[in-house]
Amino acid sequence: MVHGAPTRMGELAPKGIAAHPKRLPSDHPIERLHALLWMLDKHARRYKRPGSVGLITYKATCEYFKKHGLLPGVPMMHFGALRGMNSLQDVSILVVAGRIWPNSRELDRMPEGFLAFDPAGREAGHSALESHLRGVRMRGGGCEVVAQTEHASEHADVVLSSMVDAELAQAIGRARALRRAKDNPLHVLVLADRVGRRDF
Repeated sequence: MVHGAPTRMGELAPKGIAAHPKRLPSDHPIERLHALLWMLDKHARRYKRPGSVGLITYKATCEYFKKHGLLPGVPMMHFGALRGMNSLQDVSILVVAGRIWPNSRELDRMPEGFLAFDPAGREAGHSALESHLRGVRMRGGGCEVVAQTEHASEHADVVLSSMVDAELAQAIGRARALRRAKDNPLHVLVLADRVGRRDF
């Protein structure tokens, strides 16, 4: 997981980006994502593995890449249209850029149904998303401190984590890692601004 990457919808899929007539500057988050995928795909082709890099991100971002003829041969899928799809089952590298966030107004009401928590009892401003420092356990056993986006209400953040993690699991599942043989592993790169509660 690459944490802290500029992967919010407003960064990777700003309004009107799908119909943008020209390429964006090279330092724009979308073009930086394009550069990363181009590098991974080029590396895969060196080892005669064309089409082995796949992308899951926002719909508008996929449309921007396709409109400008970027990343030909790289299969793409977008959040909201993943369930039951198998078009990424043969990739060896899966890049998941971004996260699905529910509407903030809907999120404010969800704890009432899921956790029997009365939203009326919240303090003013509890519906805001905030940045907090959290520790991330690294593969080598160490820990890194990162800033992540959380809901100000602890109850709402539990619901948010469940939804975000479920969508991420759904995305990674499109590459069908559990159906692979030992000689056909899957490498997953998650670009996100939130630490998952589960280990993938």
